[in-house]
Amino acid sequence: MFEAPYLPYDPLDKSGYETVVKRWPVILTGIIDTVYRTNHDSSIEDLNVVDASDDQIPKNEARITEGKVLIENFSRLKYQMGRDRPLEPVPEDGEPMVDIYNAELARLEKDGKNTWFTAPWLFAECYLYRFIRAYFAQTKHWRAFDPFYAQKEATFQASGTAIHQLATTMHELEEEKSALESDPDKLQVLFKEMIQMCLWCDLSLLTHMTHEDIQHLQSVGKEAQQARQEFILKDDQNAVWEHVKTLKDARVDFVLDNAGFELYTDLVFADFLVTYTPYVSHVTFHPKLIPWFVSDVTPPDFAATLTALLSPTFFPPPPASSTPPSTDASPSPSPSPSSAHLHALVARWTAYFASGVFALSVPRDAPLGARSALAEFWTSPWPYWDMRAHAPALWGELRGSGLVVFKVRARYRKLTGDVQWPVSTPFSTATGESVCPLAGAFPLLSLRTNKADVAVGIPEAIAAALDARGEKWRTSGRCVFLFYVRVLVGPGLWLADGPLVACVQVRAGVLLACGRTASVNLWISWMPELGRASKCFWSGRVERNALAAQDTYICVYRQALSERAPVQPHLRHRGRVGSAASGYLRECAGPVWAKVCGTYGKLQADTPRRSIAE
Repeated sequence: MFEAPYLPYDPLDKSGYETVVKRWPVILTGIIDTVYRTNHDSSIEDLNVVDASDDQIPKNEARITEGKVLIENFSRLKYQMGRDRPLEPVPEDGEPMVDIYNAELARLEKDGKNTWFTAPWLFAECYLYRFIRAYFAQTKHWRAFDPFYAQKEATFQASGTAIHQLATTMHELEEEKSALESDPDKLQVLFKEMIQMCLWCDLSLLTHMTHEDIQHLQSVGKEAQQARQEFILKDDQNAVWEHVKTLKDARVDFVLDNAGFELYTDLVFADFLVTYTPYVSHVTFHPKLIPWFVSDVTPPDFAATLTALLSPTFFPPPPASSTPPSTDASPSPSPSPSSAHLHALVARWTAYFASGVFALSVPRDAPLGARSALAEFWTSPWPYWDMRAHAPALWGELRGSGLVVFKVRARYRKLTGDVQWPVSTPFSTATGESVCPLAGAFPLLSLRTNKADVAVGIPEAIAAALDARGEKWRTSGRCVFLFYVRVLVGPGLWLADGPLVACVQVRAGVLLACGRTASVNLWISWMPELGRASKCFWSGRVERNALAAQDTYICVYRQALSERAPVQPHLRHRGRVGSAASGYLRECAGPVWAKVCGTYGKLQADTPRRSIAE
């Protein structure tokens, strides 16, 4: 597995310290208050049972008793956290990941980094939410209780204006559908607006912004989109659009982040892709199976969102129009146009779920704490570059996706391992690059609003200028990143064993070598279909790719020397820029372009088919 060359952030680093000292205790206090108020409501309910006999046990007594124990447990946890006590093992609760977390705790204990202020920040935060879940999972009457649901619901209700506005926008697109289908340029403009809509839609953590700031960021007008451009520190929108245009009836996967308005915008974006573009025909949404980082989407959240959107009373009434009120005293006034637009939009989504156009990666009725090979990894302590090793089923599923969209907060920290990378580190490097196949294994779009210290893909000069202005650009939530990592090994490519050396893209008679190469002296002499390039100086063997010839990838990896691959030491080349002559591609340390004589034909291989190379 990939080992990053830099240390991870710990709870004493900048925003990590503020999280441990302030945010986590506030979260635990909120849980205590929520359980207490729920217990109080249950007590009132029992008192109001008029026909209960004196000897009848109140129906909520067992639940209330368990609630009192929960309050004691969370109070003790808050006390231990504030005094930097060791992290306790996760109790066995019959749900996934207990052994995984406890094994990592044992390793940290050996290193002397197993307390709240010494454990790696990302692990400690993941552990906290798994430990919170364990307390509830061990009960009988609170097992299905989400301590953050009320908070998510209240935040969602406060977004009613923007929700109705977006519903009207989608309704207006219906009238332009035929024009959009024939005009890719218009589609591109809308695609970019959809991406930016998804970037600034999380209200739950914008604690440093005024109400006016939030209203402005939620605006979907073009002027607002242009005003945001200065806050986009990395912008791969054009690159990801060029990729999307190559898709046909593809599946897009959304790794979900926050519930509420953000989930709504994810659904709007997905609706745009399948309804108004010819490139995408299916969308899969990936929720969490336990309450996670306060606001993350769980299967019950997903169901509750669709129900709330159809409720006539969930949101405050939309703003009144300029039309004078009717003098007709009708007892049942008709819904506002925006409400009708919203109901029509949700009706379309419901039909999409029924037909399989939209789907969750787990059953929509999956309870909290359920087991699923396609979802457990999201609430593990591992960085995402370990996905193939620890979640092969999920890995294989995402390999079949046309685009995987990571809606990231903790996800960005997991994508980069929450490591102290230099800010100029390429995003592909920070996600593992060719050393670990997450970067380039599937087309990846990371949408990230900065709320943590880790930041990559930014020129040093820009980061220095932001620091000089005294702005907390890493954690304020004002600056965003749009990273697109193209697939290096396309769907349908299977490799035999051996360290990955390079990925070679065959397009229009040109070889483009991507990735790091190894200092190995081998001729690839069994590729006659490449004409004069049949003696490319590289390493390893190739297998056939299932992609189209005009955009085909082959992967090269190291193998032992053989009689068919004699050593040619005089062609060794270790410069920064490689060279090629007469169809020979020489080894290099960086990207190389080389003319290929002849056309791409069928590649032969005698290696067994299996998953991506180590």
